[in-house]
Amino acid sequence: MKNLLFPLLVFFVIISAKGQFNRVEYLQNFDKKTFHWGYYISINQTGFKNVSDEKYVGSPTNSLGFNVGLVGDLRLNKNINLRLEPGMFSSAEKGFTPSGSTEALTWNSTYFHLPLLLKFSTDRLKNYRPFVLAGISFDYNFKNTPENLTNAGYSIEKNQFMLEYGIGVDFYLHYFKFSPSIRGIYSLTDELSSPSIESGMQLQTRGIFLSLCFE
Repeated sequence: MKNLLFPLLVFFVIISAKGQFNRVEYLQNFDKKTFHWGYYISINQTGFKNVSDEKYVGSPTNSLGFNVGLVGDLRLNKNINLRLEPGMFSSAEKGFTPSGSTEALTWNSTYFHLPLLLKFSTDRLKNYRPFVLAGISFDYNFKNTPENLTNAGYSIEKNQFMLEYGIGVDFYLHYFKFSPSIRGIYSLTDELSSPSIESGMQLQTRGIFLSLCFE
């Protein structure tokens, strides 16, 4: 994932510089709409928060997941928008190594992802507009508990609540607004349950998204 961040940032800089010197302002009335819609696609990489029990070792992987969904945007005032972004979220493989074992337990998940976000934007600068956003999401895990987890005494929790936050830039093009962003997610609830999980043990999903939104 880190290898993807640098070229993406270079892309941001090139596009921003181009927009700075473009004298034609596109979609001048776009941000005056009370409501508009769009869609997004993303790639993601997920894992676990550092577990607090030293006998459990995180097992990060380099595989990527995929997101796709819709955007509903409600204008609250000149610089603040309320956004609902329902979609599907397929996570990369993740896992951990239980105590007393040398074999990692790994699996992937597919979620219905429903974030409710506040978007805080600067004033428009030519054809671009930086923003930050933050909110909370409800996630329903469609994945049934795989055999390797069942045999180890774990089960997947279906319902998750996550914090979501990010930074990005709106680019105003001829016919639509293009908004790349980098986002982080941080689960507020454990993804697995088991009678063997000791007090203080945490298996909470965290991850990073590279998101492209078209409005």
